[in-house]
Amino acid sequence: MTNTVRNLLVAGIAGVSLIGAAAAFAGGPGCGGFGGPAGYGPGWGGPHRAAYAPEEMAGYQLDALKRSLKLQPAQEKPWANFAAAVEAQAKRMGEVRDQAWSGGARSMPERIDQAGKFVQERDRAFETVGKAMKDLYDVLSPEQRRMFDRQGPWFRG
Repeated sequence: MTNTVRNLLVAGIAGVSLIGAAAAFAGGPGCGGFGGPAGYGPGWGGPHRAAYAPEEMAGYQLDALKRSLKLQPAQEKPWANFAAAVEAQAKRMGEVRDQAWSGGARSMPERIDQAGKFVQERDRAFETVGKAMKDLYDVLSPEQRRMFDRQGPWFRG
């Protein structure tokens, strides 16, 4: 093999490797780049970090929902209560996730106790958010209710 052919092969392999590495890094955190699908694998920030923190994602979803509902002034207070409840729960979810991944509880009994505490917190928050959602739903027009049913949080029918 001549030196020219060998050099071209080495340059080609190096170029393909660089392109592959650039593609892996270009996805960014949580985008499947350098660590698998959103938030999984050894990507940036570790396996527990997705593209957005729960409170950021909740904020984006609440903003989009509020725009689609086109709220009237009389509906603003129930909306504010609902949004505050959702944001508080999303913030706590982020804290719980970070706390779980920080390695606070090491033994299995400690982890079970911690998980039980988080389940109780989540149940209380579910009741709080549910009440705020029902209060908001009561003041929505039939058209707004249809929009909320299609785009609102949680369960999809």
